[in-house]
Amino acid sequence: MDDYTQQFERLFAAYSDAIFRHLYFRLGHRERAKELTQEVFMRLWQHLIAEKAITYEKAFLYKIAHNLFINEIRTDKTSYSLDDMTETVGYEVVEASPGPQTQSEYREILRHLDILSPPYREVVVMRYVDGLPVKEIATILGEQETNISMRISRAIKQLRYSYEPES
Repeated sequence: MDDYTQQFERLFAAYSDAIFRHLYFRLGHRERAKELTQEVFMRLWQHLIAEKAITYEKAFLYKIAHNLFINEIRTDKTSYSLDDMTETVGYEVVEASPGPQTQSEYREILRHLDILSPPYREVVVMRYVDGLPVKEIATILGEQETNISMRISRAIKQLRYSYEPES
């Protein structure tokens, strides 16, 4: 087995599920997320056989997934709502089978997350759902770490404000 195949198999085993969840969370369409996940790994394979260097493998894969998602929403004018995804698809972030109290808390969090503007929601999801460090988010989005940190901070501030009861 050649080095490309071994590297591809290692990366696929390590990141395919995470890339699928990343795309599925954003798209809300299981089959389309599967197709885009396949496309991510097809592009990885093309990159490997072209003998191009990959400095940060995880960030590289998320960057491809992010770009495919952006292309997808540019061509598909469907509106994606986290609440709609939860109700129609049943996607759950917190745990596989939450109890009634957890489910209501989960829906409340999604409702608040959905009010964030897309750039804020995107970094919060990448940081707290995907578990990516700020450095990798910056690499994926092609921005400076300080910008990403500030955006996360502002998003958290907005979320806290949305949770405060109105007086």
